[in-house]
Amino acid sequence: MNKNYWELESTVKFFRDKEPDILVEKGILEIKSDGKNALDIGYGGGRNSLVLAKHNFNVQILDGNQIMLDTTIRLLSNNKLAAGNASIQDVSNLNIGGNNFDIILCIGVLHQNQSINSLTEAIEKIYKSLKKGGIFIYNVFTSDHIDTSLVDLGENRYQTKENAPMLLISRDKYLEIFKNLGFIEVHKQYNVKDVNTGKRSILRGILRR
Repeated sequence: MNKNYWELESTVKFFRDKEPDILVEKGILEIKSDGKNALDIGYGGGRNSLVLAKHNFNVQILDGNQIMLDTTIRLLSNNKLAAGNASIQDVSNLNIGGNNFDIILCIGVLHQNQSINSLTEAIEKIYKSLKKGGIFIYNVFTSDHIDTSLVDLGENRYQTKENAPMLLISRDKYLEIFKNLGFIEVHKQYNVKDVNTGKRSILRGILRR
């Protein structure tokens, strides 16, 4: 992940000011575990953490960039809410324990891994960190559409025009990984759309452990 892009004030503002992902509210209704522990991985300025906190979840947050962490804490504080544990962690090297969470968000983050192995390990750690009946909400870019602005770095890795590298694999490969780990599919969406860095094929959904 390119620190310069993710630490730009314009990047932070873009993600902070976006509307919360509509799957967060939907996912909360699907939780079958008994508790209020939530984890937001790569929270992007806090828009989705705020939704969880407003639903009285104890929200732990982690991101690879200090400016994103500070922005999220400030957003929650401005709404008279607070985050639980907050830490700087990269998605390719998660340390999140096991059987802890009723809901985990990882929206627009998994494709920031730099190999299929580290991607699979990250998803496995997320699975193990959920309680039985807990919910995982994800949003990933896939290789089903490759924008002409992307530079092919080899081994499924690409770089955006903003110099932010990412790993792109097919939606079928993601679904295979989820199934092999034991996730139960609750909801799935796929589309191709323009985002702030170009046209992307996007797989998003809700999974249950």
